Amino acid sequence: MNAPAGSPTTTQSAGQSAPVALLTGGGGAIARAIALRLDVLGYRLVLSDINPAAAEATAALLSQPAEVIRCDQTDPADCAKLVKHMRERYPQLDVLINNAGYIHPGDFLDTNDAEIHRHIEINLTSPLRLIQGLAPHM
Repeated sequence: MNAPAGSPTTTQSAGQSAPVALLTGGGGAIARAIALRLDVLGYRLVLSDINPAAAEATAALLSQPAEVIRCDQTDPADCAKLVKHMRERYPQLDVLINNAGYIHPGDFLDTNDAEIHRHIEINLTSPLRLIQGLAPHM
């Protein structure tokens, strides 16, 4: 499969660093597929997940080392720490993939307020926080 227009190639020019991508929910199945594709395209990956062991399993499949960061996306302080880390360590972020997601199994009509809040934090609020914090560095 050819790289989309504007995408890096799998080889980088001498002195040129690889583009950086942050992938949230880095331990899930969808993230694994995304990470494998970005790896082939030559990206340097940062995988965040509430379960670092799952993200490490994804990282182990890549051809290059990936950084794994634990982040609970229901916690604004954790999101702020992730933003701070990314801004300090990777001054130029090329791609942000807000892949982390959550759905409570079962009937929505039986969902309590805590579960509704968890849905909103993971699926809406934390991606907005990350975009707001990281977009100026892209």
